[in-house]
Amino acid sequence: MEISHWAILQTNITLVYDAVNLEDIDRNALRRQIVPETPPVVTEIPGEMIALVYPTMQVACILGDRRVRVNDGSQQTIGNRPLAAITLATAGLIDRQRLLAYGFNYDILLTLSGVDDSGRLLTENFLLEPSQLAHRLNAQLHATSLRLNYARQGTRYELALEPDQAGRIKAHLNVHFEGPECLPNADTLQASFQSEFDGLIATLRNL
Repeated sequence: MEISHWAILQTNITLVYDAVNLEDIDRNALRRQIVPETPPVVTEIPGEMIALVYPTMQVACILGDRRVRVNDGSQQTIGNRPLAAITLATAGLIDRQRLLAYGFNYDILLTLSGVDDSGRLLTENFLLEPSQLAHRLNAQLHATSLRLNYARQGTRYELALEPDQAGRIKAHLNVHFEGPECLPNADTLQASFQSEFDGLIATLRNL
């Protein structure tokens, strides 16, 4: 695909545990240590969820359902954002031996050069016989969405493409790493978060 412009909608780092006991987590540490000198807005549903929101940063850290989710809604470039540091600061308050996996999530909006119907583009590029499928549906086929699951060097990927308006496509990528020993330090995690995003853009240009 010939991409003329891309824009970040949201990014996320998620940690997955076999269990997270919210009652064992130090509330004072949550408020003071995750982002030093920046107190969060805290919402808690006892036994189910704790949400820490940093409005000026447009970052939310959500604990619950065996996960820690650090969401960045700022739409800024990844290199300027502290998601890895926030993720590891939160992980430091939870038993690391219970970590099963972690992952990155990216939601971006693509604008394509010379394309006025992104649904038709996906149909023509990724369906071998769209006319036969339309015949089996006994209907006109207007658009196609795409979902790919693949692996590279032990890392699992799930990529979804969905037509948006005119010549735009919404893309979502989940990158999944497994094992309690796999979570690196903050610098390495941030570099990996950036590298996987760069890889996503390269992959999209190659499709």
